[in-house]
Amino acid sequence: MAEFPAIPLFTDAYLADTRHLTTEEHGAYLLLIMEAWRRPMCSLPDDDDLLARLAGLTPERWGEVKKVVMAFWTRDGRRKTWTQKRLVKERDFVTKKSASQADKAAKRWSKKKNEDAAALPMQCPEDAPTPTPTLEKTEPNGSVQKKASRRSRLPDGWSLSDDWAAYAQAKGHDPATIAAEAERFANHHRSHGSLMADWQAAWRTWVGNIGRFAPPRKAPAASPTIGDTRIIDGIEKTYVPHTGWVAVHA
Repeated sequence: MAEFPAIPLFTDAYLADTRHLTTEEHGAYLLLIMEAWRRPMCSLPDDDDLLARLAGLTPERWGEVKKVVMAFWTRDGRRKTWTQKRLVKERDFVTKKSASQADKAAKRWSKKKNEDAAALPMQCPEDAPTPTPTLEKTEPNGSVQKKASRRSRLPDGWSLSDDWAAYAQAKGHDPATIAAEAERFANHHRSHGSLMADWQAAWRTWVGNIGRFAPPRKAPAASPTIGDTRIIDGIEKTYVPHTGWVAVHA
């Protein structure tokens, strides 16, 4: 692959200079430009047989269009080459730009080569993980203990935000249930003095447990039938349809 696989082509300037060319001459000219761009010296050999092949033409046809196409090129009789002024200028620009960018990149990395991994976010913020902040706690003996994160109580005046409510709704709970659970959530954690590093995660856990710890409901008593007897207010009674419970020994 060529050292510079892409060539700057300023279409307005190109068309301004070449509108007199035929389609065939345009094709030959562009093929020769691209061929020269790929070569180390950004030039073409002064060899008509080779130029014809590079332009995709027969030697006879090349002889007919050469004068028009090569009018944009300058022949160096001593070196036996053809060069195109604008093409050489663009090559110089691209070469210097590439060298400048490579130099800047080398300086950036050499400046950081002796630093540890904590500096990586400054160079590669998309790739490097963000270090977890630590807090220091002084123990009674004077030693220092580090904690991975800061825990806090539920803020005073806390109320359920729209996105937290939306999470509960997505789990299939209706607005009335969500409002009641939010109140229970706040009362529970305030009464217990809970400390959390991530209250939103605590809410998601709470939502996941809704209904799991509800006390079992008592089954309704079976409807009485004829002949059923029960002790009601200390008196044995039997069930009579359309009348109700009647004392057995009345």
